[in-house]
Order: sequence, then structure tokens, then C-alpha cells
Amino acid sequence: MTDRVIEVLKSKYLISPVHYEGLQRIEPLEIPEDALRESLFNSIVHKLYTGVHIQMKVYNDRIRLWNPGTLPESMTIEQLLGDHASQPRNRLIAETFYRTGFIESWGRGIHKIYKVYDESRTSQTGVYK
Repeated sequence: MTDRVIEVLKSKYLISPVHYEGLQRIEPLEIPEDALRESLFNSIVHKLYTGVHIQMKVYNDRIRLWNPGTLPESMTIEQLLGDHASQPRNRLIAETFYRTGFIESWGRGIHKIYKVYDESRTSQTGVYK
């Protein structure tokens, strides 16, 4: 599922700067694939299932994903970016993703996205309420 979304994004929307290593043509994504995959999984696990779809908008320099709803009342963006307990909106989906290996740990998705960006040094991340 997410692999197909990523393939469509790579083939139609994400512009990769081309460079060469010897004779090998290299086209790294501006948005690291691991961060994109984790963002998609986070969107699914934390989706408010009210009939409104996950929204995605692709810009030249970023991708914006959003769901209806807000952070849990007890959580701020600062808390989200720090160590926190996972609060998935749909526990069954979260547990299924965890058991199948799509997510590796609870409450670490945002940390993983930031880590991948930091390691790639290609773009900046942002979380907005």
C-alpha cells in the first residue's frame, strides 16, 4: 500500500537532483524515503476515522500530510517532539502495523522522521498543529 504511494510520488511528483558517482547515475529523493514511509504509517495509525480521507499535498520543496482532528487534548507539540506515550486513534490498526513490522516501536514515529532527515541533511522537518 505505502510502497505504491511512494512509487507514484517518486515517478510523478518528487524531483530528484541528479549526480554521478563514477559512471553511476544517482537520483536521491529530496525527501528521504524512510521518513516518507514513516509519515504515511503515522497518518494511517493516527487517523480520525470519520469518513474524511488522509490529505496529501505535494509542493516543490515539501509534502504535507494531514488528518482531521487534533492532537490529544493532553498533548502539546513540544510533548510530541519529546519522549511521550503513543496515543493512536485506532489501537487495532496500530497493533496490526506493529505485529507486521510496519512500525517498530510505540511513540517513536516523529523521532524516526526527524532522525532520518538529520542523517540525510536534505530537507527540514516540521510538525504543525
